[in-house]
Amino acid sequence: MNESAAVAGSGREFDHEEVRRVFGAAARAVRVARETASPTVDAARAAVAAIEGLEQVLLAHFAYEEAESGFFAEALGMAPARAHELEALRRSHPDLVARIAAIADRARWAGLSGDSWKRVAASFGEFARRLERHEHSEELLMADMLASRFGSGTDRTP
Repeated sequence: MNESAAVAGSGREFDHEEVRRVFGAAARAVRVARETASPTVDAARAAVAAIEGLEQVLLAHFAYEEAESGFFAEALGMAPARAHELEALRRSHPDLVARIAAIADRARWAGLSGDSWKRVAASFGEFARRLERHEHSEELLMADMLASRFGSGTDRTP
């Protein structure tokens, strides 16, 4: 479990490693579907399923983060002065969910068209950059808060 999840006391819903694992599987499946002039039925189905799986993992992940006792609540408790940064991250969740849902819809309709899968892959690539920036920002914020709280080594309170 990563430091953020350990601090927040969460389960799999918050685990950024799980998000990365499912994201990686979706990225590989999209790449396979995109790389040929016409993907196989199995490759297209696998890509759609992987994208849908990522959508579901992100919905659970973001729901945990936004829950009453989730990441944002824990982080706000640790660093109330960072509320504006936390709120900006939280506000980006609906956009990320809408983007992956649109990509899933596009993938469902792509069929076996290589050109359609190229468009799906391009949309997925843009989504990937946004998601990576978002998750990286969360992790940096949590690391910064942990360093501020525990980094000096002088505060020995449990």
